[in-house]
Amino acid sequence: MATLQPAQLLRLYVSEQDKHQHQPLYEALVYAARQAGLAGATVTKGVLGFGAQGQVESAKLLTLAENLPLVLDFVDSPAAIARFLPEVERLFSEAGSGGLLTLTEVQAAHY
Repeated sequence: MATLQPAQLLRLYVSEQDKHQHQPLYEALVYAARQAGLAGATVTKGVLGFGAQGQVESAKLLTLAENLPLVLDFVDSPAAIARFLPEVERLFSEAGSGGLLTLTEVQAAHY
């Protein structure tokens, strides 16, 4: 078994329609994480959810423009996540959209 190491899980919650300039915010965040050298990133599309605005968004509803919730996960060393956080703040600020950020201490092993 691989040895577990201390790590952090940075989780961001955004909406599918959030934009940074003309690019989806979730894409801008993933590309920024790659540029920063993070170990990896995963984007998961939610099928149902609501945020600060209180509007429930569902994959079941037929709409012309979907605005489903997205969860972005980044797992790396605490130092790498700390170096990446200012870029996250910059992208959210420039996008002018809301979101939620959580940071959790985890144990991770690479296989």
